[in-house]
Amino acid sequence: VDPRSASMRGLRLEQLEELLRGHGEYLQEPAFDEELQCHRRPSCWDFYAKVLKPASIPGRSFVELYLPQEVHLVVSHSWLEAFEDLVLSLQRHASHGAREGLEKMIQPTPCPWGYWLSLLSTGPAEVPEGQMAAAMETAQQFLIAWDDAGRWSTRLWCLYELLTATKCEKPISVTCRSGVLGHGPALAEQSRRVARRLISSDPRCAVDDLKALRETLGEAG
Repeated sequence: VDPRSASMRGLRLEQLEELLRGHGEYLQEPAFDEELQCHRRPSCWDFYAKVLKPASIPGRSFVELYLPQEVHLVVSHSWLEAFEDLVLSLQRHASHGAREGLEKMIQPTPCPWGYWLSLLSTGPAEVPEGQMAAAMETAQQFLIAWDDAGRWSTRLWCLYELLTATKCEKPISVTCRSGVLGHGPALAEQSRRVARRLISSDPRCAVDDLKALRETLGEAG
């Protein structure tokens, strides 16, 4: 069977929530990081290496364990973010979308949108840039999942995703654990801080994590 097309590699929020619940004991328990010398919850990198990669069909993306799902939103996030926080950010976005109604995405069922994430939707033998660009072409929106530490703007891969979305003329939204930025007075100050970080982002100063991403995706499970 040929690999699934990038435009059909979405996962619904309820499926991401099932992943979180199914591995909650691991994902929600802080462990001591020898390198950073502090306790932290497992990051997306950790979750990919420990759970997603071993569970995937050899050579395929993790989402291919599920039925095909159309991609509505391409999600950009820092792989250093805790997976639990990433899911919470998407929950906040879905709640906002359910209240406001996302253009061309209103469906009769709750939260039907398919989210594309490189973490889940790219196979080890595939070029991440190519899969992301192919998904972006058919997606209806580009969604930045902003982490509390603001590491998103320091990652070259994330900035490259933003550049691709801009070239494809996709609407761009920013979500975080507190909600969708730019909507509501409670998030006004945080929205301004994030906007300043985005405006001042310089690819020349960003961490080139694309090589590390390729190596991680291609490592033996």
